[in-house]
Amino acid sequence: MQLTHFGAALRKARIDARVSLVKMAEEIGSSASFISRIETGISKVPEDWVSRIQSFMDSKGVTIPDLRQLADIHNRSVDLNQLDYEHAWLVSTLANTQLSSTQILEVQTFLDRIRGVKP
Repeated sequence: MQLTHFGAALRKARIDARVSLVKMAEEIGSSASFISRIETGISKVPEDWVSRIQSFMDSKGVTIPDLRQLADIHNRSVDLNQLDYEHAWLVSTLANTQLSSTQILEVQTFLDRIRGVKP
């Protein structure tokens, strides 16, 4: 089975941290099979697991950029209830607008720039 973007980022981080599925599972109180299932997209990433995974990787000195966004894409959901009106409007507008690949890249570049993300 092909890895999701979230799964690929998590697997790369585990490899960079030199941590096996089994060792990671032991340290965060899970099973290796569950971590494998979220890496491969078989299972969704529970909301509280994003911060658990990030904390675990931080403790190993490994950063996973945009982990929250990768989890939202992996789960194919964004909880609009957690957002103020302006952010919810932006998400809804983007989700309901047909943009070309070029336009999406332009929006992504703009958002990265205003977030202070280096290219």
